[in-house]
Amino acid sequence: MDSLYNADTDGATGLMVMGDLTAKNMAVGGLEIYIEGNLLVEEILCGSYNHGETIVKGNLNATALIEDDEYRCKTTGQKWTACTVNA
Repeated sequence: MDSLYNADTDGATGLMVMGDLTAKNMAVGGLEIYIEGNLLVEEILCGSYNHGETIVKGNLNATALIEDDEYRCKTTGQKWTACTVNA
């Protein structure tokens, strides 16, 4: 997948992935994302706004992870990022 993006940051529809998810970039907010496997984001994973979170049961890998306004990315596996910004 090239990019995962949603514009509705105030109560968007959730996303459930029962395996692994790979994307070049992710810009999300206002929804819950549940990934049963691993999440690999080749460039930027940006979670914005206080509604929603990303839950990864496997490993989370992203070159840059940006979490702002209480959006959080949680993992039960290992989390690897070259750069993390909590704004």
